[in-house]
Amino acid sequence: MAGTPIPIPQIGEANLPHGVYVARCRFGAGTSASDGLDVYTDTQGTFALFNINSSGILVHKVDAAILEAFNAGVTLTVGDGADADGFLRSTEIAATVVSSGLVRAADTDVSWFTSRLYISTDSIDVVVGGADPTAGIMEAYVMYSYAPQEAYPDTGGSVNT
Repeated sequence: MAGTPIPIPQIGEANLPHGVYVARCRFGAGTSASDGLDVYTDTQGTFALFNINSSGILVHKVDAAILEAFNAGVTLTVGDGADADGFLRSTEIAATVVSSGLVRAADTDVSWFTSRLYISTDSIDVVVGGADPTAGIMEAYVMYSYAPQEAYPDTGGSVNT
């Protein structure tokens, strides 16, 4: 894997009025950033799309769009270290088909259908399986905000909300 995961919070956001923020990451098949990709790979594995660099980040949702279809056999899920498909399952992403819009979690079967509170650093990852990618681009979007400190005292790790 190469490229750089998108940091959350973004540079300078800590000094802004608190609200809801959106970060975008372009992920795809490749061996260099020449395709305008933030994160790229030509092998199967787990790759960080977004680095959660601060405690108290409330991720409201993760959406994705397949802009260029991945080659046959490639599957993608989006989650984190606690649950590899906690945000989006491979059946929702349909990596080998160009999306007609944003892909969202279809129902409450995913772990974090509503939101997830991170009280320590973590990453939101894509898991590439099934085949090594030779083609394909996905854009992932994270909607997040800052949770007040009193929302997560003494929990000892990331918690579901």
